[in-house]
Amino acid sequence: TSDAVCITAKRASEAFGESDQLFPVVARTEGAFDTHWRTDLRFLNAGLQSQGAVLTLSALGGEHTASINLAAGNMRAIHDVISTLFPAGTGNLAGALRVRSPQGLLLAGRIYNDQGAEGTYGQFLPGAGSDDMLAPGDEGVLLHLASTESVRCNVGFTDFGGAGAGVQVPL
Repeated sequence: TSDAVCITAKRASEAFGESDQLFPVVARTEGAFDTHWRTDLRFLNAGLQSQGAVLTLSALGGEHTASINLAAGNMRAIHDVISTLFPAGTGNLAGALRVRSPQGLLLAGRIYNDQGAEGTYGQFLPGAGSDDMLAPGDEGVLLHLASTESVRCNVGFTDFGGAGAGVQVPL
């Protein structure tokens, strides 16, 4: 791949108690300049008991739900998560993916542009827990954003709480 990323190690114990997590964006969609966006995910059950997880994809047009099971100490890789777990949504589909599990899982992913034989490029995508989210009234800062002739940036927002949210983004 042509990815230039830094992935920090996580302690297995970090999964415990995070029973409700989020991937801010997963996709299987065609983009500008002949790009083909896909998302691969990894799920690790670091616990001592097997557990299931319910995955809810919130996208334009509605929600899609799937489930997976993981044995204790098992890691599962899911390539092209949209076509693998949500085949009814295959096509141009992107949205936020919520992962609920009884004991918590370690989550990681990669969203990338698949150019077939020419390779891929993309970025690491960490799963986010409730401690990573902004609450009503919180002020967040996005560092390193740029918009120039040679650089552009996409920004998206997800309402993790489900109550509706307003966002202001001064530039």
